[in-house]
Amino acid sequence: MMKKRTLLSLALFAGILGAEAQNVDRTFYIDYGQNNVAGQGYITVGADRNGHYWNNIFGKGQGQPDKAYPQTISLVTSDNAASGLQLQLSSRFSTNGYTNGGLQSPQPSLLGDLAIESATQDYIFLEGNQDYGVIHFKGLSLDKGYRFHFFGSRTATDTRAAWFDLTGENSWREEMVMSGSAIGSGGYNGNNNKVLTSDIIFPDKNGNIDLTIIKKASGIMAYLNCMKVEELSDVERPNQQLVMTQKMYFDFGETSNNSRGHQTSGTDANNNRWNNISSGSAGSNAINAGKVISVRNSEGTSTGARFYVVEKTYTNGIDAGGNNNPTASDLGDLAITTATEDYVFTDNADIRSFRLAKLNVDHCYRFYIYGSRNHTDNRATQYTIKGQQTGRTNNVRLRHRR
Repeated sequence: MMKKRTLLSLALFAGILGAEAQNVDRTFYIDYGQNNVAGQGYITVGADRNGHYWNNIFGKGQGQPDKAYPQTISLVTSDNAASGLQLQLSSRFSTNGYTNGGLQSPQPSLLGDLAIESATQDYIFLEGNQDYGVIHFKGLSLDKGYRFHFFGSRTATDTRAAWFDLTGENSWREEMVMSGSAIGSGGYNGNNNKVLTSDIIFPDKNGNIDLTIIKKASGIMAYLNCMKVEELSDVERPNQQLVMTQKMYFDFGETSNNSRGHQTSGTDANNNRWNNISSGSAGSNAINAGKVISVRNSEGTSTGARFYVVEKTYTNGIDAGGNNNPTASDLGDLAITTATEDYVFTDNADIRSFRLAKLNVDHCYRFYIYGSRNHTDNRATQYTIKGQQTGRTNNVRLRHRR
């Protein structure tokens, strides 16, 4: 089940500022794969032949394929200094390597400083039934930009490829092909010569950048062996000339049911007013397709916008895993109990769509989405926001409280 909570921020659009001069302040190397499994792969320890130190994300060390479960590590720089940055593996990945197609004997002339065998010979990967996976980078400096370099490879004659999607203050997406007949240098049936390099990405207001790996085709597998992240100074953050004009809050869930949830009515603890997306009846947990809400802003003033429920959706909450004790330190101004305690949800790979209409075409919009359901298994979803531009983001909706 999914707790889907949305806040939209409306701002005047004044263009995206480019970055010109730039200096690399710090560099981070990350090795993904096996945990010292003989014949499969090894973590990268100590300084490599270039004098660089690595961070390691790996499985439990129980054979092949292994599992790398959600985990958070503190990153060290290439000179082995603590950085204050964190990498959070937010999805479960599988791991494999050396005798299962990992790149042995990588060439610096082709891969530069990522040509370290302990890093390229093993990998994390998405199984055939996983369409995407998510990695978060946290604690990033708001006055810095970040450039990502990805390497993924596994020998196979069929084509295996994925989109690498980065989202922070701005976003970027490109395709990497990891496997295929003679796609590499010298006729190698895998990637042995291409590193995917991103644009400069700026952290969001909370210092986060999200990486989503999305398969190009269902049923295939997709790989990430290693990567490098550069932290850049003397870069100009985009959207600095945007001006906030109004905010709109949306509470998805129950109408009024003490066991399932409530609408958010009146003024909340932060003096904000909310729009409620619910059935309209205490006895019903179904929001019918075609329902229309006249949207108000946080001051309770009509915006002229309309919110449409496109497909019938269902609600639940308090006694079914809603977040009944939100804190402002975790969720900021979304930490309103009546909003977080209940939710709309999808299951069985269903898609649920909502539509905002009659928005101001001279303005742009930023979405803040919160989802939670208290359960022990890993549950995640992909949100796609379509307008003049299309953006995708992912939200892990597992909240396990002991």
